[in-house]
Amino acid sequence: MGDYKALKPCSFDKEYGIGDMIPEESVDPSRVNALKSMGLIAEMEATGPVTDDERAAFEEKKAALAADRETFEKVKAEFEEQAQLSILPGGEGEEPSDSPEGEGEDETPDSPEGEEATSKSALERMNKADLLIMAKEKDLPADDTMTKAQLAEAILAV
Repeated sequence: MGDYKALKPCSFDKEYGIGDMIPEESVDPSRVNALKSMGLIAEMEATGPVTDDERAAFEEKKAALAADRETFEKVKAEFEEQAQLSILPGGEGEEPSDSPEGEGEDETPDSPEGEEATSKSALERMNKADLLIMAKEKDLPADDTMTKAQLAEAILAV
């Protein structure tokens, strides 16, 4: 047999924390199987000294993991930035479009000046922030609790 590794905090000749190496002589041999089945300890494999090749392979994996972590952090930061932009005024409630930017602008006006802005369906296609602005410009009692449909009906009612 060999030494053991603590999988949970335990006490033999002294206190051992998770991951601590427990010398073989500290564990009662008649209790080893029970301690292993309870998940308190695990047997350590006798591997011998680490070779230069093993150390180099470990360092390569460590560097690759660090690069992956860096990439993850960059992507995460970009995602959070995009998410933050989408909740800024004017970005809230906008539905994504299948067409590239600049196309289809005649069909769905972004501002109340367009001809279609007077139809209910055109108003409902506008984002909620623009509808609130339009309602307030017309001195309508509008607030954030109203739905886009309610805002459109209120605007069309005047």
